[in-house]
Amino acid sequence: MNDAEQILEDAHTELAMGNIQAARDSYKKATELFPQNAEAWHALAMTSLKLGDADTAINAGLRATELNPNEGMYWTSLSLAFVRQNKIAEAEAASARAKVISWGGKIAVGGWEGLRLNPAESSAKTPANASSPPSSPSAVNS
Repeated sequence: MNDAEQILEDAHTELAMGNIQAARDSYKKATELFPQNAEAWHALAMTSLKLGDADTAINAGLRATELNPNEGMYWTSLSLAFVRQNKIAEAEAASARAKVISWGGKIAVGGWEGLRLNPAESSAKTPANASSPPSSPSAVNS
């Protein structure tokens, strides 16, 4: 088991024991040490959402979808985080991307563009290359 797997395994154990904050801390550590690990970003998003931190959930969810744009679960989770912030247009756009994947389609690299938070709406940092409001899913044929 490599270091990333061990940190994630430890975090999953904390989560299973109901220690959500400890799990979140471990997932955050995993994202810092292994920033290309989409699973760690998704887990950070979900534990952040569970703890009521929708800004972190959105930003971590965006990073997970950036790293793995064809994982429908990541888009569905991101949609939930947007709903918590009452960002319905963004939630619908993320949900649409999950549907495209469930129908066998693929999301183009950068398919998460347009789901950026407006910096004026949030003090949370967003991933690089913030762009305009959400548009229709960026799907490509498989």
